[in-house]
Amino acid sequence: MSKKFKSQASSARLGNGLSGFGSTAFGSSARPSTLSYIQEPLDYSGISDANVVVTLKSLSKRDATTKGKALEDLQAHVEVAQSEPDGSLLEVWAQLYPRLSIDSSRRVRQLAHGLNGRICARSGKRVAKHLSSIAGPWLAGTYDSDRAAAKAAQEAFALVFPTAEKAQGVRRTFQQSILDYCTQAVLHESVKTLSDERAVSKDDAEATYARVVATSLALVGVLLETLPSADVARCEAAYDDLLQSSIWAYATHADGSVRRHMHRLVRQYLRSQPKAIERQLKDVSTAYLYKGLPSDQFGTSVDFMRTVEALTLACPIIWTEHYSGKKPAISRLRTCLKNGSQSGVAEFWPAVGTLIRTLPAEVLPTSFDDIADLLLAVREGVTRKEEKFNSAHSWQAYAEVTSTLSDSLPEDAQDQLVEKRVLPIVRQYLYPAQETVDWAISGARSSIVVARLIKIRHVPVVLERELENLADQLIEQVKLSQPEQSRDFEKSQREISATGERWAALMRDLGEDNIGLPDSFMVAVTSQESRVLRESLRLLTARHGKPYGAAAVVDALLRESGARLKSDLGVRETLESFATNDLAKLMHSPSQLQLIRCLYAISDSSSFRSAFAMVIDGLIDPEANSADKEKLLRGLFTRHTPKSVIPATLESRQLQTLIVSLASADDAGVVPCPVLLAELLPFDVVSPKTISSILDNLSARLAQEVGATDALKSLTYLASRSPSTMAQYLTDTSTRGSDLISGAVRLEQAQDDQIAELATKLSEKLTLSGGSNGTLDKSALIKQNLETVSESSLPMATLMSFMQQQPFDKDESWEATVQALPSLDTWDQSLNSIMTVPVPSLAILSPHGDAISLVDDGHHSKTVQLDGEGLSQAMRIAVYIINVLRSDDGRMRMISHGDLALEWLRRIITNLSITATVAEENLSIPGTNRMWASSPESDREALDFVVEARKLTQALCNAPSLRTWLLREALDSQADGTGTSNSPQAYYTSLAFGTLVSDLFEVSGNDAETVKRCEEVIRHLRKSEDIFALLSRIQGFALPLAGSQYMNRLCNELVADLTGLDPETAEPAVFRGLVTLNAVLRTQEDMAECIAKQRLIFLVKHVVAWLQGSGSEAVITETAKLLPSLLPAMKDMYGEHWTQILEALEAIWSNLQAGELTETCVPTLHATLKLLGTLRGLATEDEANEDLCDALKAHDGKIFSSLLALLVSSSQVPDHAHQPRRLVNELLARQLSKCKSKTMDDVHDLYALLGSKSRAVQGAAFELLHASIPVAQEQISIDAAIESKTASLPDELLSLILEVPSLDLMEDNDDSDLPQELQSYLSSWRLLFDHFDGSSYKVKSDYIEQLKDGAYLPGLLDMALEYLGHTRGKPVDVARFDIAIYQSGLQDKPAVDLQWLLTHLFYLSLLHLPSLTKSYYLDVRSRQTSQAVETWTAKFISPPIITTSLQAVADWSEKSVREDPEYEKMAVKVGMRSREISVSYVVDEQTMAIKIVLSEAYPLASAQVVGVSRVAVKEEKWQSWLRSCQGVITFSNGSIIDGLSAWRKNVTGALKGQTECAICYSIISGDKQLPTKRCPTCKNLFHASCLYKWFKTSNASTCPLCREAFNFN
Repeated sequence: MSKKFKSQASSARLGNGLSGFGSTAFGSSARPSTLSYIQEPLDYSGISDANVVVTLKSLSKRDATTKGKALEDLQAHVEVAQSEPDGSLLEVWAQLYPRLSIDSSRRVRQLAHGLNGRICARSGKRVAKHLSSIAGPWLAGTYDSDRAAAKAAQEAFALVFPTAEKAQGVRRTFQQSILDYCTQAVLHESVKTLSDERAVSKDDAEATYARVVATSLALVGVLLETLPSADVARCEAAYDDLLQSSIWAYATHADGSVRRHMHRLVRQYLRSQPKAIERQLKDVSTAYLYKGLPSDQFGTSVDFMRTVEALTLACPIIWTEHYSGKKPAISRLRTCLKNGSQSGVAEFWPAVGTLIRTLPAEVLPTSFDDIADLLLAVREGVTRKEEKFNSAHSWQAYAEVTSTLSDSLPEDAQDQLVEKRVLPIVRQYLYPAQETVDWAISGARSSIVVARLIKIRHVPVVLERELENLADQLIEQVKLSQPEQSRDFEKSQREISATGERWAALMRDLGEDNIGLPDSFMVAVTSQESRVLRESLRLLTARHGKPYGAAAVVDALLRESGARLKSDLGVRETLESFATNDLAKLMHSPSQLQLIRCLYAISDSSSFRSAFAMVIDGLIDPEANSADKEKLLRGLFTRHTPKSVIPATLESRQLQTLIVSLASADDAGVVPCPVLLAELLPFDVVSPKTISSILDNLSARLAQEVGATDALKSLTYLASRSPSTMAQYLTDTSTRGSDLISGAVRLEQAQDDQIAELATKLSEKLTLSGGSNGTLDKSALIKQNLETVSESSLPMATLMSFMQQQPFDKDESWEATVQALPSLDTWDQSLNSIMTVPVPSLAILSPHGDAISLVDDGHHSKTVQLDGEGLSQAMRIAVYIINVLRSDDGRMRMISHGDLALEWLRRIITNLSITATVAEENLSIPGTNRMWASSPESDREALDFVVEARKLTQALCNAPSLRTWLLREALDSQADGTGTSNSPQAYYTSLAFGTLVSDLFEVSGNDAETVKRCEEVIRHLRKSEDIFALLSRIQGFALPLAGSQYMNRLCNELVADLTGLDPETAEPAVFRGLVTLNAVLRTQEDMAECIAKQRLIFLVKHVVAWLQGSGSEAVITETAKLLPSLLPAMKDMYGEHWTQILEALEAIWSNLQAGELTETCVPTLHATLKLLGTLRGLATEDEANEDLCDALKAHDGKIFSSLLALLVSSSQVPDHAHQPRRLVNELLARQLSKCKSKTMDDVHDLYALLGSKSRAVQGAAFELLHASIPVAQEQISIDAAIESKTASLPDELLSLILEVPSLDLMEDNDDSDLPQELQSYLSSWRLLFDHFDGSSYKVKSDYIEQLKDGAYLPGLLDMALEYLGHTRGKPVDVARFDIAIYQSGLQDKPAVDLQWLLTHLFYLSLLHLPSLTKSYYLDVRSRQTSQAVETWTAKFISPPIITTSLQAVADWSEKSVREDPEYEKMAVKVGMRSREISVSYVVDEQTMAIKIVLSEAYPLASAQVVGVSRVAVKEEKWQSWLRSCQGVITFSNGSIIDGLSAWRKNVTGALKGQTECAICYSIISGDKQLPTKRCPTCKNLFHASCLYKWFKTSNASTCPLCREAFNFN
């Protein structure tokens, strides 16, 4: 659109718009509208901020988004500004706000109201002069139909005027301007003036107009309602001006909000300004009666009807004098009533009733037909579909209208009106029929509505005559019901039941409030009800209770009108006779439930007890099946059961027996009625004995294979429905409550998922049983499960949850506290049953060393019972005690009991320490005792238990009072000198004592008195035979006795004693002395330095002989343990004892090799290896003993052979779960690696060790082979060259890589190292690649061919690509690894270590086997995998390989090319950064050159051979040489040197025998060709180009030399 056209259009619209404001042809003195979209240009000159001006101008734009953004910006400006808004801004805003407040965009209106509030709040009193122009739109905005916009206006108004007084002051002060605004909006605005049709849709424009009118009408109504009458009177003229004739059209406006506010405004005028309405009654009558009554008032019908009602009350003449319609007003009202409430609320109909009563008499119809028609219209309105929720009010209005209109009719006409307009409602209610469906009453409790209609005057009289017919109809329906064999039997009985319910409900509602009903009517009602009841009972008896519809009719009548019916003597006799003679016989019929209720209806009669007894007798009839009995039981005992039947039920033994049989499991494990007991319990009809019998039966079923499912379901339901009953059963010691809990928890681990799920639910219910109705004695249950252990015992997790639920009583007595805990005597007994003779190999871990060989159990066999989780009783009690005392509060609570608790805590600490020690032994060698059934999961939990036990022991020792008492007891408790107990109990108790006392002294320290007391104890025990007590004190008193003279003296005495003893004659004394001396030397630092030098030398020389076989194995072991402590003190002594010790060690090892490495051999081997380590350590010191060094050097080879033989012997015994063997094997491997002479006769035997079950043996074998294989390759290469035989890899090595282990081993691995099977496989590959180091090209080729034939490599590469993530397209980042070198043990996580190792092997594969690796890569089918491999290789693997390959070429160039005369004319240049090799060959002062380019993914991607300069050969041969060179590199395992050598051979072969051209005397011509033209006579060669020039210049075709004719072609 052009600017000119826009201007014209605007001018035209301006003229049209101004016509709505009362303008004249030449101008207007009236103020223009502030709401019109056509506004005069605003003056922004007073605003200094240019940004604000731009923003304000944006508010005049048409786009709602632009205006919204501008309002947000302006709001931000107002909030940020430091000063108040200036006057110019207020002036402009006051002109903009009215228009923005009615914008079609909700967001714009919301923002405008909010901004108006902030501007006014910031401006303060300066805004007062502008309030006259903004008060109207502001207050009108608070009634916006959009809640968000209205809320914004309300909040803004409250921000400026926070109190009700201030808000009222605004309305009072600016009442006139507000009325002017509303009058302008209501009377003078239109859709076209408020909205520009070019920018706003028609619907939006109409919605804007409706909203402006509605809010203005609402605002005027609020002013009239809230302002005092005096204030309203000041503007009375303005209020009168508003009610012009055009405003009445809003009563029937299309918009509901406009109509609603108009109706309310009219009612407000009637209350405050009635004269203004009275002056316009004709317009009112036209608007509300002629046009309003038949109009659409959807959503506003209630307001409309209330307004019409108010107008009628105030001005009834609007129906008569001022009504000017052609049709009478009552016809308009009839149309309105036909339409109903038009989806309005229920209050519409009471207003209708009031309106009918207040209408002028001359308006109401008087003839029967007119009244009937009006009632028919009302019926049509109340029966509309949308009136179903208003039926109570609508039919009440129908009743009121009927009552009002019928008064004007004579009596016969009233009967006729009731017959036609009321009785059809009663008939349709009682007997619904399709032909009278229009009279149906919808909604709930329709009987009340019908009863109200019946209570209309004159209706009871008419209905009384019809009651007999209505009763006959019901009796006939009962009698004619379908027989049981009929297909429609159920349908007919349901219909009869429904009819009976409706009849009884109507009679009940009539009888509840019979005001207005004649007495004769109620007598007739009772008479007909009695007749229906008797006929129904007679039919029931005759048809054996099958037509349960008849029973339902009787039940409904007795339930709804029982008191009135039973007051009739005849009815009472009929009922009692039926109950006594017939009812019990019909109890198993379809009418059972109804008959039970009939029985209970006469519970106050004398015949009830006999009738009930007869029913019970029929219940226990053995011929009846379980389902029928259960059904009857459920029906008899409900919340309606009279209390009088409970005692008889409890006393009936037969009935209780029946309940037990129905609710318990039978022999097949089936519970006939699983939930019967739970459903009967609330009614108190089951005796306690019956309950116990049922629960005992179900609890016993949990332990059986058959019937657990039904039992679980029954128990779970019972625990849910009656937790108090279950809690009482669980705490009753005479029942099987503990078996119930144990069985439920045990079944949680069942194989059947359904049983496990049911058991879990039951366990949760049992744990929660009790609550407010009962308390489960969980402490007794815990104690019982700890002191008695079986497979059905509760798991520890359950016991722990029970413990946490126990209430904490800080004032509980010590006796009560101990009583709630498991018995310590029981714990002692369980520990005694577990403690057996320790495994001999555990001596290397025990503080008592080989003294464990003295332990004797007397060959007593002990049985240890484990629970379902595999835990022993001792373990269970220990775990529970730890959890009890884990917290500081728990420990302090025990200690607070004083002396009573100290002895108890001492026993706790001792037993905990013993339990932890025995558990540690079982962890070191699983299965060595029966503390628990060993498994990976249980072993992990046991390790956590040991840690927690040690922590708890330490925490208890830190308690000052307990620590002092324990120390005193430890010093006072000494052996009496006669004890010789070598039992396991004595051994483990001594270990616990030593650990405990050592911890106590470490925490508390010591004094001189303590030291003296310790010395006395040891002095006393040394005289006794109790070796374990002595050793435990030496260990426990180590800290206070450190550096004491007594210990020095004791050590020297022991040395002196041993020097004079001989094992052959006094072995017990020798062994005791060795064990004691070793204990002293181990616990007292540098004690050997205190021994006299000469005495020390004599002892060493004396005991060396014991190593050589004069003592038993235990003596040899202790001697070997003694020497490492003594030898450092005499390291400067020369002599033969060094050689003797080494010879003795070799002899010991030789004996160990000869036999099997049994458990008794492990401590000996460990001690001797430690001794060897000590000797080697002394030999490495500064100024080492020369005799020792010479002896070690001389025996190094024998030592190596002996240790290697021991390694082979140990390889077949697994040590993964055997800590002593593992320690010995690791020590053996370390000592073997330190041997300097590693001469092996046959290394092939070591390959078998790579598959050893010992990780240490496996690692030692690998290190030996890893060091020896590269050295042997040089000799293999020489032998292969001399003997011309094919080299091969060891078969033993190839057998180790034949089968690829699964990577699933990593998922099942719990160790910090790789799985041994996987480690063996990968280590074998490392050794295989070692064969390529130092071997010749021929040997390498043989190895490669062997690997290719056996297809060994794909397995390794498959594993590498899968684990490193290539198969998933996401390979791991290996930048952190040095892929060229792998060192085990540097990574914390096995997964990361495996990544490094596989990456290293992939690197070696590409380095040594590039051709096989590339072939594998090309065979990969997955494009994702191949791309990942290539990218990953180029990034991480290829760079070091390329560097290695280029460096090899550079080294070859330095050694061979430059020094070998054959390579004299060849030059090689290597470009490391460019990954290129440039090769040139000089021929007759011209250079022939090629270039080899290595790709980023080399050697996965082939090297490219590019020709640079071709000389002396044709292009075809040149390309052939290039292809030949590239082929050699590709197919000769990637050897670039071989490719270059092949290219040089081609060059030299082509130039061999070439002579110079006889013309130019050069081999190469100017066009880089060789001489090819031979003279047939003289046989000389010439270049073709030279010969051509010769012929041309000489003008002859003769040979230049012999001058004979030359045939050029």
